[in-house]
Amino acid sequence: VAARHAGLEISGVQAEPTKGSCVLQHGANLGYRYCNFEPTEAAVEEARAWEQSKAQVGGLHFLAIMESPEAEQCAGFWLLRTRRPPAV
Repeated sequence: VAARHAGLEISGVQAEPTKGSCVLQHGANLGYRYCNFEPTEAAVEEARAWEQSKAQVGGLHFLAIMESPEAEQCAGFWLLRTRRPPAV
């Protein structure tokens, strides 16, 4: 997964709570569904809380890719900041 995304300009990760998915954003207007989750009440609340927390720190968040659940080092790490485009 890390190698696949190494050449892309990842601009953010966005949770879509009601759809039960996370979107990996590339550039200003391109995104791919990155993962799905069961949209249970607890999962939807956690996704909304994550988006609220991200907004409170100015859009700052990260994406870490591990080779396996037992791995101790990241195979890929992106520090990201989601923000609105400037007014034109």
